[in-house]
Amino acid sequence: VFFITARVEQYNGQLQLALNSLRVAQPQEFNAEDFLPPCPVPLEDLWDRWDKLASQVNDPGLKSLLELVKKNYKHRFDHAPGAIYHHHAYMGGCLHHSVSVAEIAGGLADDRVNKDLLIVGGLVHDLGKLFSYKWSEGVFEYSDEGQFLDHTLLGVMCIRDLLKKAGVERIVGLKLLHVIAAHHGMLELG
Repeated sequence: VFFITARVEQYNGQLQLALNSLRVAQPQEFNAEDFLPPCPVPLEDLWDRWDKLASQVNDPGLKSLLELVKKNYKHRFDHAPGAIYHHHAYMGGCLHHSVSVAEIAGGLADDRVNKDLLIVGGLVHDLGKLFSYKWSEGVFEYSDEGQFLDHTLLGVMCIRDLLKKAGVERIVGLKLLHVIAAHHGMLELG
């Protein structure tokens, strides 16, 4: 974001700006969100959908984990994009994408799979994107963490820290970490 002073002039029959001065705006001088695309779905609706999904989870540890994730990261979910250029590249895009994935996964569940893991995995599979991207300067870009570690590893690290606090059983926690690590289908990540 720049602050400029300029004159409007005509050049070859076209209006143009002739700059007198130009300077980079300091982060405290503007609201970054004014320059970023908003979520097309109201965030309150997405959180209602999150809560509806969470209410379908029977495992008490996983239910507690979702409560911790929401409590600790709601503000970041409200702002983080789902990507920089590709899908859901707008404020709250990570939340929109995560809720949509969890709804699809939960809807496909049958009695041969663990529906709780599908729903929770859908909601938290991209949690690392809350730290992979930054948006404080009015553009979506990679954070240092995102460039060096990527969202899958950041998500595993974040959820791993919450599993014990939430009281998630060891094997269930490992399966959830696997969902996060393997959600792009790369064999080297399980």
